[in-house]
Amino acid sequence: MRRRLFSSRVTISVAAARASTRRGHSTTTASFADIFFTNSLKNGLLPIVLPESAIDRLFEDVKAFPGFMLTIDLERQIVATTDGATMFGFDIEPFAKHCLVNGLDEIGLTLQHADAIRAFEARHMASNPWFS
Repeated sequence: MRRRLFSSRVTISVAAARASTRRGHSTTTASFADIFFTNSLKNGLLPIVLPESAIDRLFEDVKAFPGFMLTIDLERQIVATTDGATMFGFDIEPFAKHCLVNGLDEIGLTLQHADAIRAFEARHMASNPWFS
């Protein structure tokens, strides 16, 4: 049975349903389909892959401790209990991490180059006035 922990980038209650905060969303599991993984990142959802043993451990803690809390630190790439007693590292591509940390989607990435785009358009129109 595939099980997922749903959490967010900040301390929240771990539950078998999606939990959210003002800062973002995350889902934690042992594996993801490639298309889900990629689409999650594009939509600001942090997909965290942990070993099955870590997922089992977290589910045991959720069952054993009502109100169990979990912290996901994207910058340090760590999933941890709020007291820091249990920690699991996770991998994320640097570009995906940059986008999530800075709240950038594909449009936001493009808009970072807005001045260069405007300059190109102005040069293009000046050299090709028939496009006006």
